[in-house]
Amino acid sequence: MRYRDEANGVLVAAEASLRSLAEQALAARDYADVAHIASIADSLRGLTATPRAVSTAARRTAADAAPSLVSTSHLDAQSKARSPRRARRYPRFERDGNKLVKVGWSKKQKKEYQHRIDRHAFDGTLEAISLIANKPSVVIAAEQIVERVDRDGTAVPTYQVYLVFAMLREHGLLKRHGREGYTVECEDLRSAAKAVWDGLARSS
Repeated sequence: MRYRDEANGVLVAAEASLRSLAEQALAARDYADVAHIASIADSLRGLTATPRAVSTAARRTAADAAPSLVSTSHLDAQSKARSPRRARRYPRFERDGNKLVKVGWSKKQKKEYQHRIDRHAFDGTLEAISLIANKPSVVIAAEQIVERVDRDGTAVPTYQVYLVFAMLREHGLLKRHGREGYTVECEDLRSAAKAVWDGLARSS
């Protein structure tokens, strides 16, 4: 199943990139390109005949691409009403060399902020999640992973563990169940996460 999971990860990353492009095109009022990108995303969705991770991302992509089906006049009005912050989606996950970058928006300071985690810490956190959540039905809490990572001797600040959780949720590899915790949504988390990492956009 390893290669299937890697393929699913590639599709998830591609759909996330298409979603980001569609939003940029919408913000620029390039409605023809929005429709074109939505068409590509819809074709990708047709290829996702396997695990829940991909179907989750496909639903997100379809929902985000839906504005392309609305009339141009409505899109134009919607675009005018958008604030500069809303023109870009938050959080975003990018890659800067060997670091994962989370780009968020600070409501208090009204500007972007960035959190980073290096690949070694990312892999250590991923390994801890994989060891604890060894079955799809196992519900895990971020605090469990923090404790496990500390036990394994990998120095990872708590906020970076939450960063990894957020990235995996964004790409459909983890699912949150309210306050109970999270479940893994693919058969091989390591392989799927690696494929997503490889497909992340480069940080500018």
